[in-house]
Amino acid sequence: NRNLIINGGMEVAQRGTSSTSGGYVSLDRWSVNQSGGSTTFSQETNANPSETDGLQKYARLNVSSSSDFTAIFQRIEDVTSVPNGTVTLSFYAKGTAPTGGVKVWASQVFGSGGSSDVDIAEQVIAASLTSSWVRYTLNITVASVDAKTIGSGSYFQLVIGQGTDTASTAYDLNITGIQLEVGDTATDFEHKTFAQEFQACQRYFA
Repeated sequence: NRNLIINGGMEVAQRGTSSTSGGYVSLDRWSVNQSGGSTTFSQETNANPSETDGLQKYARLNVSSSSDFTAIFQRIEDVTSVPNGTVTLSFYAKGTAPTGGVKVWASQVFGSGGSSDVDIAEQVIAASLTSSWVRYTLNITVASVDAKTIGSGSYFQLVIGQGTDTASTAYDLNITGIQLEVGDTATDFEHKTFAQEFQACQRYFA
């Protein structure tokens, strides 16, 4: 598959459609990092799917009190799944942005017995958001894993949210169609059937 993200269309929510807790609490494969903030993470139905390439669902991260690194993240199994070079992130978003804009950052985590993590510096993908859906794109440079020791349970972590900023200002991030793909160009969102997405999520559900 082109898209390295699972459940990027926010269709599968086996743990429930809304939660005020942190961690894996609602939409499959997406975890909430509250980092001292207060959040509600929920699955919502899109009233205008024609604005998001037909996607019927979206995630809402409603933050009533934010903090450093209040965000959502996904861990892509096996750090080598995201190759070195340029990868491109794209998604649809609307709402209000956190202080400093919507930021993206990532980490190469080499697992138990592996090399030390390699952090990929945060970047601003959207300085502000509007009340209408807009597709945003960002190129990310991934370092080579040559000479790294890859242990068990390695992963590539992608994070979207507030980033480094101690402001406690509320924000409301509505997001769907999250795609991470190899290369420097964002292509159309890779649609899968619900059954395909559900099966991919089942591997990680407990």
